[in-house]
Amino acid sequence: MEEPSRGCRERFEERCRDRGLPVVRESTVESLRSAAHLTSAYIYQSAWMARVLATSRPQRHVDISASGCFAAVASAFVPVEFCGPRPNPPKVPGARARTIDVAELPFRDASIESVSCTGIVESLGVGLDGDALDADADLKSIAELKRILASDGSLLFVCPVGKPRTVPGSQRVYAFGQVLDYFDGLDLEEFSLIPDRDVGEAILVNPDQRLADRQRHGLGCFWFRKPV
Repeated sequence: MEEPSRGCRERFEERCRDRGLPVVRESTVESLRSAAHLTSAYIYQSAWMARVLATSRPQRHVDISASGCFAAVASAFVPVEFCGPRPNPPKVPGARARTIDVAELPFRDASIESVSCTGIVESLGVGLDGDALDADADLKSIAELKRILASDGSLLFVCPVGKPRTVPGSQRVYAFGQVLDYFDGLDLEEFSLIPDRDVGEAILVNPDQRLADRQRHGLGCFWFRKPV
């Protein structure tokens, strides 16, 4: 893919600033530190989602993710459809996979009672793997998640939280309040934080939002429900 023009980059950065997600170019050391933390944090995000599903007990669950690990585990107690741009099908009973465009999800309006989305939205449109720059690509996918969620349905959304910023070629990091604004119209059932440093617990349930906003590489786990 062609390198984006200077004008395209400038428009992208201006829109990111307007959204409160200014472009920050992290050092190699900082990027490696982020990657190292997220590798372990992904284990805990799956643990959190599994606990929520064990509580909500849906008849069917749709997992929109970059990895089939959670779908493979969750399929032990609920049928799971694993969806992603390049899904690697979990070869276990109770799980199936399909390739999707996260900007146009292949589901009818208000048709999915239980859906999770991890590791994708924050990286859309930031130039990762040659992806075209689009400062609002994440918002388009969030609108799709809200569209397909059924009345009284559960949405599990996991994303980086902390000082808000856009890291070109990598991801966005959101403030707690920004995520709530994006999912306006849904009720927050629970917020859990996977902190970026050892605080004695790997998963903090309903912490003070100021702790989330002080993170550098934290993961925010949001359980939303659509009002009846």
